Amino acid sequence: MLRKGPLRFEIFEVDGAAPLPEDRRHPPADLRTHGNKHVAFRVEDLEEFLSEMEQKQVDIAFVVREAFGAELMTFEIARITIDPARAADFEAAVAQAEPHFRADPGCTGFALQRVIEEPGVYHLLVGWVSVEAHTVDFRATENFAKWRALAGPFFVEPPKVVHVETVIGEAGVK
Repeated sequence: MLRKGPLRFEIFEVDGAAPLPEDRRHPPADLRTHGNKHVAFRVEDLEEFLSEMEQKQVDIAFVVREAFGAELMTFEIARITIDPARAADFEAAVAQAEPHFRADPGCTGFALQRVIEEPGVYHLLVGWVSVEAHTVDFRATENFAKWRALAGPFFVEPPKVVHVETVIGEAGVK
């Protein structure tokens, strides 16, 4: 068990287990393989943390150093207008469509929000690894076609879509 302040983290190892294959040592290339992939921690000082883990003789398979910032997350915000009388059916259709978004390797989050002041208006928020992951990759898939088949019949006008990146603070769509 690892302890750091109030954090308690248990790592299990199976005796005689096969070693981690080389092709599984890079998480972005291992997205479609079932099983545990990685654990990520946010630490103030990575080098200090790694030194502490080394002193405790923790075997770390690999360390990924990434620069965090706006370029790592793009949010699609689609303003969707429907007939308010069909709201329940629309929300059910979007719930059916959600797995089609989440199945895409470029999708990092999904949420549907109802605009309180405007009945029949929704904001679809989808996290993407890049604008192209949405506009090029996802839109060319069968999953996009399924989304449009489920939700499209409810649109009273084409959705208004913009892509944004966070420049101050933190925001996330899970």
